[in-house]
Amino acid sequence: MWTRRYWQIVLIALPTLLLAAGVAGRTLLGNAPSRPDFPWPGHRFVAEYSGVRSSLAHNLYYRGLFDFGHSIRASHVFLTGSSHMQLGISARRIAQATGNKVFNLAVGCDGSPAFGLEIIRQNKAEGPLVVSDLFGLDAGDECRREAKENDLFQAYATVIQSWTEFAFDWLADPVLPRLVVRNGRLERQRYLVGLVVINDWLFGDAVQVWRPDAGIVYGSGIGGQCSPGLEAVAIPELGETASAYSIAMPQQLKLSGLVDTTLVTTLVPYTMEPAKAAAWAKSFDLRPGAGPAAGRLPFLPIAATGLCSYDRSHLTYGSSLVATDRLLAGLEQRGVIDLMQSSSSGIR
Repeated sequence: MWTRRYWQIVLIALPTLLLAAGVAGRTLLGNAPSRPDFPWPGHRFVAEYSGVRSSLAHNLYYRGLFDFGHSIRASHVFLTGSSHMQLGISARRIAQATGNKVFNLAVGCDGSPAFGLEIIRQNKAEGPLVVSDLFGLDAGDECRREAKENDLFQAYATVIQSWTEFAFDWLADPVLPRLVVRNGRLERQRYLVGLVVINDWLFGDAVQVWRPDAGIVYGSGIGGQCSPGLEAVAIPELGETASAYSIAMPQQLKLSGLVDTTLVTTLVPYTMEPAKAAAWAKSFDLRPGAGPAAGRLPFLPIAATGLCSYDRSHLTYGSSLVATDRLLAGLEQRGVIDLMQSSSSGIR
């Protein structure tokens, strides 16, 4: 009898309490930015949710979870690097332009071009072309180390748990405030508490970046700042065309274990002081000239003119498409697109 009455009370009171919490939550949060779009599996996925874990894409790609391994092995072209490449160059656009299967293996949280090569080796992929962004070459290794240390079961558990927590936070965000104790005081926050990066399931490109305080800061239709001092700059002394250059091969980018693979390097534009740009060029022994040479790699500059950044480090979505077209022009000038098309199976 008592149990029956208990559940009667709960079933009557619970909707009322949820409604009250929802009204209070919206009142307390005020005009908080809207949630990010929900990423439906097979179409989009959460690559990073800093409120829970930032290494989700690392685990997915390195262990080839949820058929990502098949997608990686089926690809002809790979993009590797940090979040600069993840947000700055579109694998989908390259695929549409060349007919190749292209996958963007770039990741945030300690992302580096070297980790992309490790992913390719781990998945036993044989794509003939790798385009590596040189930013983050000496990044930390916390997220990468976690992905490499997790076995297959641990990797699945990590991703499923994190996606479940994101889904709960996403559902609760419009109706419930999160109560936290900070410095001995009770504070109210929204349920979505961290940076969210959402990737394209088929191509690996970032399609949306969301912050609790600002909402969607990267995505289709979202602009950025291009006022003086915020225009993206990278290696300005190279000029405005996709001319031929080469760099000394970094130790981290040795192609050991990758057979018949061409590696091309670039630098996705971001806000960089001219003095730092000159130091960067010197550190890689950047030289003009397209001829192959032992111990050197091709480098394709991407002109920064007119490109916009939403945070002085990452290009806006619109600028990423322009940067991709400029990279494609450089690949065509170097004859790399011919190599790509000769290996294409007509995938679009």
